[in-house]
Amino acid sequence: MASVYYIYIFHMPAFVFVSGVFSKKYMEKGAPQLNKLAGYFILYTIYKTVLWLLFCYYQGQAFKFDLLSEGSAPWYLLAMIIWLLILPVFAKLNFTSGIILALFIGIFLPFSDSLGIFLSMSRVVIFLPFFIGGYYFKFEYIEKFQKSIYKIPVLIILVLVAIFVITNMDFITRYSSLLYADHSYAFLHTSVGNALLLKIGWYFMASLMLLALLILCPKRKFCFSYIGSRTLSIYIFHRLIREVFEGEYLYRYFDSSSFLLLGGCMIISLLIVFLFSGRRLAQLVNLPFRITKK
Repeated sequence: MASVYYIYIFHMPAFVFVSGVFSKKYMEKGAPQLNKLAGYFILYTIYKTVLWLLFCYYQGQAFKFDLLSEGSAPWYLLAMIIWLLILPVFAKLNFTSGIILALFIGIFLPFSDSLGIFLSMSRVVIFLPFFIGGYYFKFEYIEKFQKSIYKIPVLIILVLVAIFVITNMDFITRYSSLLYADHSYAFLHTSVGNALLLKIGWYFMASLMLLALLILCPKRKFCFSYIGSRTLSIYIFHRLIREVFEGEYLYRYFDSSSFLLLGGCMIISLLIVFLFSGRRLAQLVNLPFRITKK
């Protein structure tokens, strides 16, 4: 579980940050682009429906379908719609004002018990600083730090975080709901002061790890670099594959007490990445955006 929590500290903040970086193009026309919003909504509806059908099939009963409430993987598509709708407000602010506002929203709104899976508002609010940070981000900020002299320090940061996670598993498990960002502070079952410290600490640690990854990211392209431009299809299909694995109990073929499960999951994950980053599947996933653009 330590590796899972280690990844969860930064993987969604990084995903949302990158989404913010590429949202600059969205704002080129200075107003919300309805075709882009419609594309996300169509893709969200299809994705949510397929996952709901799979869940109902494997559970053997029909569950209520609530289009506007989402706590599973499709939440990101719903959140993108909301982030893009409010982005023009932040586009009018400078970097400092925008980041302060986003942090204020992300830190203090989760005190409201009304935040939850409706419109994925809990995650919309909590991950907002990373999206806005990505929008304001300029690559020249990081280029000056992409020198060999900084490589060792950032590697040390990543190792220190790993040591912190491994040696504080009880603490992290207790407050793990913070990393999933799908509930208000009430689910932390702690005091107001502790909740604030935990949130600020997570923001700081995730930002530090994100910065380290940006510094370590190579400048030159590799034969697999194309995958980075096709992550949407991987995101869509990997959750469907997981649903099938869980529904068919395929994990039973691996011994969870050995490295066989870890090795098998790594191999399957690599296969999923390369298989679902194929050009045809990437085009299929992006079809709603091409249709609404016409």
